[in-house]
Parts: sequence; structure tokens; C-alpha cells
Amino acid sequence: MRCESLSIEEGLSQSTVHGILQDRQGFLWFGTEGGLNRYDGTRIEVFQRDARRPGSLSHNIIKAMAMDPAGAIWIGTESGGLNRFDPLTGQATHFQHEPGRPGSLSDDHVPALCFSRDGRLWVATHAGGLDEWIPSSSTFRRHRVGAPSGQASAGERVTAMARDVSGLLWASTSTGLFRLGPGGDFTRVPLTAGSAAAPPPDPVLSLLGMPDGTLWMSNPSSVYRFRPALNRLERFHLPGPNQSGSWTHAVSCLFQSRDGVIWAGSNRGLFRWDPRAGEFVTCAIVRETGQPIPAYSVLSLFEDRSGVLWIGTGTAGLLKFNRRWDEFAHYHHVEGKPDSLPQDTVFSLLAGRSGRLWVGSGDGWISQFGWPPGGLEWITAPPGRRA
Repeated sequence: MRCESLSIEEGLSQSTVHGILQDRQGFLWFGTEGGLNRYDGTRIEVFQRDARRPGSLSHNIIKAMAMDPAGAIWIGTESGGLNRFDPLTGQATHFQHEPGRPGSLSDDHVPALCFSRDGRLWVATHAGGLDEWIPSSSTFRRHRVGAPSGQASAGERVTAMARDVSGLLWASTSTGLFRLGPGGDFTRVPLTAGSAAAPPPDPVLSLLGMPDGTLWMSNPSSVYRFRPALNRLERFHLPGPNQSGSWTHAVSCLFQSRDGVIWAGSNRGLFRWDPRAGEFVTCAIVRETGQPIPAYSVLSLFEDRSGVLWIGTGTAGLLKFNRRWDEFAHYHHVEGKPDSLPQDTVFSLLAGRSGRLWVGSGDGWISQFGWPPGGLEWITAPPGRRA
């Protein structure tokens, strides 16, 4: 995979990218640990906390991003609470925890955000459980997740959220998987392991809802596919030495591009699901020049409207993968097809001034075709001469 890079040298405010979004105007927004970055395809504009400006961000370390139906960007920060950012004005409204004030944010550490199908915003904080944003009163309603009935605790910390094709909201904690019910309560979903699987023993780091109702999830050691209709869980290891215990693949993000491909970003790079083989395969990423990119972790993934896959990393900034760069056409001999190569052994290539490509192969055959390639024309070299 050949990728362009977008790093500090190109104006990115910081190299750790936790979130990527595209607004209605087509601008791309990158949430980093050094503020918010807007990219117009050429130039980067940075938005950061400025104590002298009330409308600036409340904190520069951005952990989560989500866009509401009106186009506002909601930003979860490391310790500055929640921000509602207006892309048109560049102004941010802050929502933070206020001790003694019911309805304020539960905690100022916000690691995950998700909108349900009806447009409700759900906020995960370090206080445990989930906060539901109530726009009519500009307050938050707290929902317990994983707390036994009758306990005052807000519940377990939510590590990831996802919405499936039916609009159902899923949430994961260190002890399991939960589903939002019609009454607004989160109920635990028992996970039954398949023959090669076991329920995730570690905190679930990411969730991905699929069009067929399948739910993918990951933890620090494996990727799992959960089929709710069958209540069946399958486990998949990522390729590499981690299977023998020497490496750990912490998959921090799962993403499906519009062509149906499932991508997994981990602390060991990027992986792609191969449905025919039923396994994940390693994506070897190189720069446009062909040089390999040093060890990198993948924290976020996003596909823009043009089909470009954006890869947010932990130390290398952003990688831009245009899949058209990696498209190859295969020309070979096909028996009974006169416009294919005469044989598959190719000794030489020469581009003519007219734009035609000459292909020299064994047994004295020379082929020529134009560009873009169409049918081939065979020419025989003099007897005894190799083309």
C-alpha cells in the first residue's frame, strides 16, 4: 500500500491522531493530542486551547470525535470535558463536570462518543456508565452500565460504543458487552464462544456494527466476530509472532470502508480482513517513494467522500491511501485468445514515442499495444532470434 503522509512537517499540530471526520463543506478534521486540525486538501489550520479566548477548545488532547445531524463536531478531551465545535465559526462550547450540579457532565475525561439513530449523543466518561445529552435542557442524564440494580454506582467504564444497521446502540466495558434497550437501560449480552473462541477477557477497545447485523470487537490480543442472532462468538488472531506470545496486537480501531472491506488498526500497524481466507492479513505500507514507514500504531481510520482511506497513527501523523494507486492489471497468455500475450515469459519492454508499448517474449514473439491497453498485435521476430 503506497501512502502519502501528512505530518508536522506539513503543518499538523501533533503526530498522534485519535479522530478523523469530514464536514458538509468537504473539509477534513483531525483530532490530535495537540488540538484540532482542519485540512482543505492543501493547507492545515489548527484550533487549540487559548485561555484568552472563551470560544477556544477546553483542552488540546482530543480523544474522541463525532458529528451531529446539524454538522457540529462534538469533541471528547483528555481532561477538559466535552466541546461542541462549530466548523463554520471556529467557536467551541464547553461542557464540564460541575460538582454539586445535577445534570452536568459526569467527568471531564471523555474517551468515546456515539450518536444513536434517533440523534441522541452518548458520552463515555471515566466516572463510569454513559451520559446522554438532553438538548432541550442542555444537561446530561446518567445511565448505569454494568452496575447491579440497587447500587448507587454509575457502573463500569465504557471503553467503546457502536451503532448497528438497525440503529441499536452497543457499549463495551472491561467485563463484557451491553445493549441499549427500548426503556433506556443497558442490559448485558451473554457471549457464547464458538469452537475456536473464548469471550474477551480484556477490555474491549473497539466495536464495529455491520450491515448484516454482525458485531466486530477487539481487545488487546484478538479480534472477535459476534453474531447476535445466533449468540455466537468467533475469535481471530492477527498475523505475526503474537500468536506465540512474543507480540501483543492491541487493536484500537475497527472500520469498514464503502467497498465492504474491514480494516483493523493496531499497535503493530494496519490489517485487512480477507473473507475468502477467513483471516486478517498484514497491510505493508510504504511511502510514495517506495520507502517503508518505520514501526507505527494505528489509532483511527476514516474514508472520505472520494474513497481515500485516512489512517491516523500514534507517532507518524496521518497516512493517506488512495486505492487507485494500488490497482494492477494482469496481462498474460490465454489459450485461443489472439489479443492476449503470445506466451508468459517476458524478456524486454520498450515504450515508443507514439505511446505504444512493445513487449518482447520468448520464441521470437514481439507484442505491441496502445495505452490505455487494449488488444495486442503479435509480430514474429526473425527465426532463431529471441525478442
